[in-house]
Amino acid sequence: EDAFCRKNTSKIVSCGPPATCLVAHKPSRYDLGFKVFGVGFKKTGTTSLAAALRELGVGPEPPHDATVAATLALLERRDHAPALDLARAYRAFADAPWCMAPTTPLLDALLRAYPRAKFVLTTRDPLDWWRSTRNWLACLKPFNAHRYARMLGAANLTKAEFLRAYAARNDRVRAAFRDDPSRLLVLPLRPGRPFPWALLCQFVEAWRACPDASTANAANAFFHNEFALHHPDAAPDAAALSRCAQSLSDDDLALTTALASHRAAHLP
Repeated sequence: EDAFCRKNTSKIVSCGPPATCLVAHKPSRYDLGFKVFGVGFKKTGTTSLAAALRELGVGPEPPHDATVAATLALLERRDHAPALDLARAYRAFADAPWCMAPTTPLLDALLRAYPRAKFVLTTRDPLDWWRSTRNWLACLKPFNAHRYARMLGAANLTKAEFLRAYAARNDRVRAAFRDDPSRLLVLPLRPGRPFPWALLCQFVEAWRACPDASTANAANAFFHNEFALHHPDAAPDAAALSRCAQSLSDDDLALTTALASHRAAHLP
């Protein structure tokens, strides 16, 4: 039996009856057409996913300024062409604009343009996700509330509508891969819990690079005041953030109310 290595970019080999052979191939991360798109929404562990892909050697990632430009084009004009073009030169993607793929034409365009790409849907318990998003927007980034709603496909800023839109966009992702489930990994993440390395390593075929021991997810960006690292003059201190978060209710409170009242009452 002959053995031969499949060329990275080839889907077929010239081996068949009556000859027999053993076909070997390099892991997908060596395939030039292989890309990993994180399509989970914000506050579901997108930063953890990006860090994990870096650790596994899946990259490079697009530069920040280019992703911002592609995000604005998709958000403001529903133009997915910049994001699609940006993806050509890179291999690892998480957060915006990719988190908007299920609520825009971007997801279908990526599936067509990159048939060997794989997709990771990071998920989080819906109520935990809502609390994290609410804290982030009401206490730290009120100027992003309406933008988040548009990214998510939510009609208003209430808890009920955010939860509805969050479930609907995740269902949209799962439905897109119903005929080819091997291209999608649903990756549930919880802050402080061990990262599911085995699932991700198997999915991206990074067996040798896979960490031996599980490590925790990225620290909670809100309570560690990640925003202050980049905007020290505009961010409140950690104690003020904690007071603000503790004051918020789990009721169907419109974020517009929280943006006005809680920020004024609890932040300097």
